[in-house]
Amino acid sequence: MYRSITDFDYYKQLVDSKTSKCFVYFFILILIYAIIGTISMTYSTNKSMDQIKRFVEAEINELDYNDGTLSVNADTYKSYYNDQVIIDTSGNEIKETKGAKAIFEKEKFSILVQNQYISFPYKVFLSGNYNKENIINLFEFKNYAVMIIIISMIAMYISFGISTILDILVVALIGYILFRIVGNTRIEYKKSLNISIHAVTLPVILAMIYLLLNTFTGFEVKYFSTMYTSISTIYVTTAVILIKMEEKNNS
Repeated sequence: MYRSITDFDYYKQLVDSKTSKCFVYFFILILIYAIIGTISMTYSTNKSMDQIKRFVEAEINELDYNDGTLSVNADTYKSYYNDQVIIDTSGNEIKETKGAKAIFEKEKFSILVQNQYISFPYKVFLSGNYNKENIINLFEFKNYAVMIIIISMIAMYISFGISTILDILVVALIGYILFRIVGNTRIEYKKSLNISIHAVTLPVILAMIYLLLNTFTGFEVKYFSTMYTSISTIYVTTAVILIKMEEKNNS
């Protein structure tokens, strides 16, 4: 990771490395992010559950849960609690979320993670019938900690892994084109792919830091995803130029 960030000469070696080895590095990098993301999501979930518990106690008169289906005030209730919680069991599509941290609908609940909602059916966590008093008692994080951690880890690994590999494929294509333009020579796409996999190292680390800052302080950066891809492209561009310069000097 350190060399991928600080040593552009390292990228010259990566051109001839096995792509399978580079993908092993990629999966380890995504695993580290998933661990950080799980810590973030676990903290956010714990905080949200405590807020929701207090909200239900103070604001909701009628609340029933029947084997995967939630009903609040005869399905006519919709509320924003401090712009963080939405409860709407009417069955209608919720078009305006106002950036709420948690949304409770008729058959599922959603939690905001990195500006996107991850949804879970109630029945995954809860079966049977419950009234308001029972449900208030259920909002104890320790009852679900292990399950939340496991689901968060899997969700983070898959979602971030897919989005990152798509970025890598795009950046690798840019690198492949640059090799053709700068050196006017053909190069296998997989060699550009090797470089691109390591070029996402700094963006992934920055994404980890940003995720923690956003979770614990609320700090936000607009267009972070654009900056994320731009850094990878800069790394690949620099690596291509250095590689072609060395080839020219050797010739």
